[in-house]
Amino acid sequence: MQQFFRLSYMEPTPSITKSKMSPASIGGGSHLLFPVVVQSTTGTLNDGALPLIEQFYRRCIPFSKQFFAHIIIYMKQTNSFFHSVYHGFYSIHKAFENGYQKFSFFAESHPFSTCALLSLFLNLLLEMLGRRSPLKGISYLFAHPYLFFLNALIIFMTLSLSFLFARRTFALTLISICWLVLGVANCVILGMRNTPLAAIDFGLAVSCFNIIFIYLSIFELLLIIVAFIVVLLLLIRLFRITKRLSAPVFSRFRGVFSFLLCGGVFAGILFGSIYFHALETKFADLPSAYQDYGFAYCFSLSVIDRGIDRPDGYSDTEIDAILSSIDTAQPSEVAPDSIKDTQKDSIQPSTKKPNVIFVQLESFFDVNRLSGITFSENPVPNFSSLKKQYSSGFLSVPSIGAGTANTEFEILTGMNLEDFGAGEYPYKTVLQTQTAESLAYNLDALGYSAHALHNNTGAFYDRNKAYASLGFDTFTSLEYMQNVTLNPLGWAKDAILTDYIFKCLNSTDHPDFVFAVSVQPHGRYPDDNPEDQPTDAYDTDASETKIAQKIDVYGIPEENLTAQYRYYVNQLYETDAFIGELTSALSQFDEPTVLVLYGDHLPCFNYTSDDLADGSTPFDTEYILWSNFSLEPVHKDLHAYQLSAEVLQRLDIHEGIITRLHQSCANNKNYLSSLKMLEYDMLYGEQKVWGGIYPYLPKILHMGIDDIRITDIKKIDTSLYVTGQNFTPFSRVTINGKQMSTTFIDANTLLVTKADLFEGDRITVAQAEDSAAPLSETNAFYFSY
Repeated sequence: MQQFFRLSYMEPTPSITKSKMSPASIGGGSHLLFPVVVQSTTGTLNDGALPLIEQFYRRCIPFSKQFFAHIIIYMKQTNSFFHSVYHGFYSIHKAFENGYQKFSFFAESHPFSTCALLSLFLNLLLEMLGRRSPLKGISYLFAHPYLFFLNALIIFMTLSLSFLFARRTFALTLISICWLVLGVANCVILGMRNTPLAAIDFGLAVSCFNIIFIYLSIFELLLIIVAFIVVLLLLIRLFRITKRLSAPVFSRFRGVFSFLLCGGVFAGILFGSIYFHALETKFADLPSAYQDYGFAYCFSLSVIDRGIDRPDGYSDTEIDAILSSIDTAQPSEVAPDSIKDTQKDSIQPSTKKPNVIFVQLESFFDVNRLSGITFSENPVPNFSSLKKQYSSGFLSVPSIGAGTANTEFEILTGMNLEDFGAGEYPYKTVLQTQTAESLAYNLDALGYSAHALHNNTGAFYDRNKAYASLGFDTFTSLEYMQNVTLNPLGWAKDAILTDYIFKCLNSTDHPDFVFAVSVQPHGRYPDDNPEDQPTDAYDTDASETKIAQKIDVYGIPEENLTAQYRYYVNQLYETDAFIGELTSALSQFDEPTVLVLYGDHLPCFNYTSDDLADGSTPFDTEYILWSNFSLEPVHKDLHAYQLSAEVLQRLDIHEGIITRLHQSCANNKNYLSSLKMLEYDMLYGEQKVWGGIYPYLPKILHMGIDDIRITDIKKIDTSLYVTGQNFTPFSRVTINGKQMSTTFIDANTLLVTKADLFEGDRITVAQAEDSAAPLSETNAFYFSY
């Protein structure tokens, strides 16, 4: 390069001439690269430019060599790093494959020993995960050795399925991974709620997609996805390297025989344990059952146990005897007082039946019951005052930390969840195809309209299906509510329910039954103060509003729970304010009205009886029977399945066979067995109580109180404006059945920004959560130019 420039300078070519420009013409000639600039712009060279170019390249070339040398060294180092990482993973991979090959050889040579050892190891892991402690898992082994080995036998039975497959080791590995996934899922779920994993939870998974970020962070969700991908790739690799056994027919027969032999031994031990009461098949307390009887047994039972077992002695004679005892027995409850309106003397009970309102309060209880914990002020002043003035008591509910729908079921039907399968949700099982005698049907016989309200999505727990089977006429879920605000976790605030309760009461000219389910104090509770969350339900651009943590909490035994308690009690405080607003408004209402308030379960804080200062259990919430007319206060503890019968008894209402059983036979020694007999007959038997003719047809459930309608459509360029009535942020414009990306402008206007329309296209508005199946659709409009 240097020689080239020297040669060019000594023997210039005729085509190169002097430039009329000079360094002195701009800035006195101090710019080092000026000659080069002149050359590149004018095609000429200045006098003395070539030495400068030579000097420039003399400086640049060493720098370039040094720069590229550093790059090469860095690339070599990086390559060495990745090479080391690759070799590390490769070494682990080869070691794993070699270990798997040895395991495969041992498993094929000693199939029974392999299954036995693996089942013991897996069961120990499952118990550690289920107790969220390695030491507690080991303690269970020594404290309950028979139950531990029985659970291991269940796992052994599933592992023995591998005897039926040609790739025996892969089948064994796959079954083992399935058990581990269940154990990890149970551990994670117990961290979010107090109720362990049951088979029915997989049926609820779809309903939980819209609230998944309340329980899992983005990092945790990504971690689960990565783990799933890794396990999937691992299984694919193991499948490819596992040898296929080319066994003769005799060996295959031996595998089938071995499996059947294991099944026979397993069945004998299992049924023997149940017969001698070493195991129970019905659980009043599911979390305790998992701790007592082990994860493998309880989860397996939740898979196969559904509905109510046929009671011993089920017959026409037995049903007739129960009906006879109901008809002849006298009510055992306190007789109702005469109904006298305390607000308006014009209302008489003989001509006006009272409205009946039940409000089920999510995770609500009087936290003043907690031992050793104090507050800067009473978080539930309204509830505390009302339970002293009106009828109240403890309410034993079937769940803790979760299971809202099961408390609903007991309240509405009067049926005992202990008689159903382990961990079963009747909303997701029997009520999918079968109606049930219920509070709504009973009051329907007296001319009441039945309304359900819930400030959460309508498809959760399949309420939009179950409520039709329970006799409701209308169901107003979150998708049909206006002006909703959310708390920092994203749950709708409960104050909105007051307006919609009055919408239900004012929607008819006859008495109304309203069943409202709140959601605001729902978990999972945050580990820090969520001060920067937007509180507007639908405006994602809303300015962030800091929530006021009005109430402080003192005496929390675990410091890391302080923020969770503070958040929870402040949500309780707002729900309690809703109670005060509702009772205040109803006290001025010009119709006699009964209001029943109760908690569905305690929150998921792993309470024990020692944490409660009043001698109650973690399954005890409280109820209040309030009215805007005179009813003598009665303080009485009840089970959830007894509450509706108690309320109707106070109102001198005795509709429904199960209602009359609770009202007249609660003190009989055969009370619970008679209840189970009626439950079985009504839901699974021959409906002998009604002479074989089922009286309850499913209702056509009307979604929402206010009708949602389209009144006009207008297309401007590519945008479609839909005008109508009672739209909400959950309204989705559909074109020929396809949900479009819809902008909610107001209750009367929706906008689709990109709409390709053709003559005759069918346009409706559907109420749906994101892209979920619509709960309802409006009247149709057909597009025309």
